[in-house]
Amino acid sequence: MNGDEDLNLTQWVAVLALLLLLLVPLAMALAAWARWRYVAAVTALQRELAAADAGGGGAVGGGVVGGVGGSGGATKHIPASPPPPLQIQQLPAALPGADFAAAGPARRLRRRVLGVQFAAGLVYWWLLLLCLLVALVWWMELAGEQAAESSEGGTLAVHLFLWPLLVLPAVLGWAFQAGLPENRVWIAGGLCALAFGVGAAGMDTGWLPALVLALCAALLAATIAAFLRPAVRGAGPPILAALTVALLAFALAIAVLVSLDDGSDEAITAGDWLLFAVAMAVLFALSGWVARRMLVRLARRYAQRRFSEMQLALGAYWGLITAYVCGAVLLMSFDERTGRSMEWVALAVLLVWFAWRGLQGLSLRWARRGVSAPAPALLMLRVFKPSARSVGFTDRFLARWRFAGPTWMIAGPDLAGGQMDPDEFFAFLRGRLREHFIVHADEIPQRVQALDGSRDPDGRCRVHELFCSNATWQATVLSLIDRAGVVLLDLREYHAGRAGTRFELEAVLQRLPLARLLVLVDARDDPAPLQAAILQAWAQVDPAQRPDAGTTLRLLAVGSGSMAEMDGLLAAAAQAAAETAAETAAETAAGRHPAA
Repeated sequence: MNGDEDLNLTQWVAVLALLLLLLVPLAMALAAWARWRYVAAVTALQRELAAADAGGGGAVGGGVVGGVGGSGGATKHIPASPPPPLQIQQLPAALPGADFAAAGPARRLRRRVLGVQFAAGLVYWWLLLLCLLVALVWWMELAGEQAAESSEGGTLAVHLFLWPLLVLPAVLGWAFQAGLPENRVWIAGGLCALAFGVGAAGMDTGWLPALVLALCAALLAATIAAFLRPAVRGAGPPILAALTVALLAFALAIAVLVSLDDGSDEAITAGDWLLFAVAMAVLFALSGWVARRMLVRLARRYAQRRFSEMQLALGAYWGLITAYVCGAVLLMSFDERTGRSMEWVALAVLLVWFAWRGLQGLSLRWARRGVSAPAPALLMLRVFKPSARSVGFTDRFLARWRFAGPTWMIAGPDLAGGQMDPDEFFAFLRGRLREHFIVHADEIPQRVQALDGSRDPDGRCRVHELFCSNATWQATVLSLIDRAGVVLLDLREYHAGRAGTRFELEAVLQRLPLARLLVLVDARDDPAPLQAAILQAWAQVDPAQRPDAGTTLRLLAVGSGSMAEMDGLLAAAAQAAAETAAETAAETAAGRHPAA
């Protein structure tokens, strides 16, 4: 410290870096609040539109629109001639009998992209550790023998202390985007934190400091990694980016004001306090404006497909780790003997950050080399159910399918928070969520036509959720069925009271070739009641209006949601989408189908 106990510029930057880390729990809390408010806003809008609909027609997906029930079923009729007998085959999802070669391009792209992001994260983390090690060695040399002697410890303890640090950040960054079960990820992270604590205890620090250090490291890792979770990554990273630029703008403005201070020791008057209050109000207003501009910029770049929501989350993840390392390096500047040496190490960290981001972008381009065109869209229809299992299953399956093609869904409260994309979050913040709803039937063709199936820079296709009112959801579902390449109908937890799902079941049986329909069932349930419901719906089908003469329906039984089951579902969906693409290409060549 200086003689007058003032902080120098380097030390102020260190304090600023630590303040950035303190923004993480605030951003997490705001993201959780925003997610809760977003779900409440979606539910309220659905209820409002349901009350305004003349006749109070159907219910979205699972017989409930924002909690309001409706009949929602299809109009009963007797077909001119009975349909042929339907053959139902229930197969385990892990072995669906699909052609795994059809999923080959998506699986290869996924392996390359995830491999590039993991390798890039691992190399970058090692570079950060190298910069931190250089800073430590430099500090020890400047501080003299006393610091070096106090840092001695057992070799085994040092190894136990270091080995989780060598891989944990990169592994966490990979695991949350690879679609692994979250409980396994957190268990593995907890074991690494335990090893970290054991190693710290062997460094002559005692058990209590080691326990505190391990808990702090685990808390930091869990908080940072939470930005990669599907329920948070739509809102958390944008909020953190906005808070960060607001803090930087506030700090810069304070620095300007301090530089203008004449340093006089005159007594502070009431006018000075008033001036200070006005200045703080202006600075907070300026910070808020800068934060809003940051959100608008992110929204615009996301709409331009400059990045995917996963790239945004990973950028926030590694940005926080970079801030942590910079803060740790600059904290050594509080020792006067280091002089300005730590500034050079911190500058090296920032240069590595910018260079790494550019190289990662080039690596993703390499990973996308020769990538095939996206597959026809997958339409996901489901029984609406507010359960964590539904959110986890959807995210894990989409973590694979998004490398094959886009996904369409009818939005509902059950997955509203779990699949909240940045564009939906931005619309919510700007009070424009109602614009995302299809209120009138004449809006359907334009909204469906506008669904984009292209890939983001990381090779993923996007998940498009359509918000509907009671008056438009059925027509929207029919339009999506006619345009989708494959339909995944999740009938787990289905029962006779799910009138909306019954309408969807009858619609896909009537309008969709059965080869393009995948029906999910729960392997632990008795198949007889559900199969009876399917046969009852099949009896309403008019064979003269069906697009093909197929009579075999596949039911894919899902149990624990294992990796094998996810791969099997991907293979089945990719095979159905490939057949659709081949049929569309043949019809287009023959002039019977408009080119997409």
